[in-house]
Order: sequence, then structure tokens, then C-alpha cells
Amino acid sequence: MFYFLKFVFIFVLIFTLSGCISNKQSMENGQQEILLAHDCGFDYLPCCKDNPICNYGQKCCIDPNNKNRNYCADECTCGHEKEFCCKDEPKCQDNLRCWNGNCVECGHKNQLCCEEEKKCSILSNEDTKSDLICYNNKCLECGLPNNPCCPTGNECLNQKKIDETRTECINGLCLKCGSNGEKSCSGELKCIQGNLYNNEICYRCGEINQPCCDVLGTDTNNICNKNLECVFGFCSDVSSDIK
Repeated sequence: MFYFLKFVFIFVLIFTLSGCISNKQSMENGQQEILLAHDCGFDYLPCCKDNPICNYGQKCCIDPNNKNRNYCADECTCGHEKEFCCKDEPKCQDNLRCWNGNCVECGHKNQLCCEEEKKCSILSNEDTKSDLICYNNKCLECGLPNNPCCPTGNECLNQKKIDETRTECINGLCLKCGSNGEKSCSGELKCIQGNLYNNEICYRCGEINQPCCDVLGTDTNNICNKNLECVFGFCSDVSSDIK
């Protein structure tokens, strides 16, 4: 009798769990259907193919430059942010740019360059004091590492640093120089401390089995870190040889 009751209990438990799993899958499927339904018919989403074409009484607006494009909106105007570009000039309002058929913000940090003569905002960043300039059709802060060089003043913000953050203007970009494996810097300080200049490239030096570092401002290479000596151009632990 005990085993029979135990069997009945296990059977009921399995049946209950399977029902929960089934309900969970049904809910997930329902949620997926809702997500799919929101791919059309709402603000600035394409008009649906079936009725209602747009929800909440919105209108189906046609792109004046491409009849195959449309979206739902309260009013079918053009030239404002997110809206279709107008057919005639100006295609977009001030501080907006026509991009891929729509009017988008432009001219600010990491945004598209505007099409006017003043392509990017002239406001300086209060933290870095660097201006925004148009580079590859994008407004970027000049002078920062891997960003365009500034056209006036210091080309790069870190060009006077003497550590691994040092950058210089190389082919229009502020790139790191003077560190291990990087291009040498163009000034008197070709490589930062702990690196050795060799054929316009800087290499790590001063540690065991590494080349000896040079004396700044000379061609003499005989500097090694503590407890190491320069032997035939390389830093060696001579104490271990004595033992």
C-alpha cells in the first residue's frame, strides 16, 4: 500500500510540473508574438501590412524621396528629428542632417558632422579643453589618444608626457609613441625611460636578458636595472655567475 501511494504521489508531481512548463512556454510564445507585433504600427516604425496599419489613430507617412519607405506618426511632416528628409531644400531643420533618408542630430560629440560650413560644435570640452572637429564624417574631440590632431595649439594633449601615455601627431592622428613595440617619438626623447631606440621602434630594455638601456642624450647603452650589469649589450645577473 505504501509503495502504491508513493507511485501516485510521483505521478501527480510529474503531471503538475509538466503543466507548469507548458504554461511557461505558452507565455514565452505569447510574449514573442507581442514583440513581433511591435515591429510595425507604432511611432516611426514601418506601417503594418494588415489593419490597423498604424495604432492609436496614427497616420501612415510615405517618404517623399522613396515611396517604398513609410512609418507611423501623429502627423506626416518632414525635416524634423527622426522624420523623413524633405524633398526640397532644406531637407532638414537646423542642427539636423539628412542621413539614410531620415533627419538625425549632428554636430555634437560622436555624432555625424553637419553638412553646413560649421560641421561640428565649437564648444570645447571643459575636462580636456579640446575642440570637436570633423573626421571621417564624425565629430570627435581632437587631441585625445587615437583621435584627430588639433589644428591649433598643442596637436595632442599628451605630447609632452614622458611616460607610456605619451602621444604624438602621426598621419593626422594622436598615436602613442616611445613605448615597447611602438614607433619612436619625433623629438629629442625618442623612447620613454625603460625602452631602447632601434630603427625607429622602441623596445623594452634594462631587465634581465633584455638590451641595456641607453644614457639619455647619448649613444651609450650600458644601463640596467638594480642588481643587473650590462654585459655585451645585454643585462645579466653576474652574481649568479660568481656563485
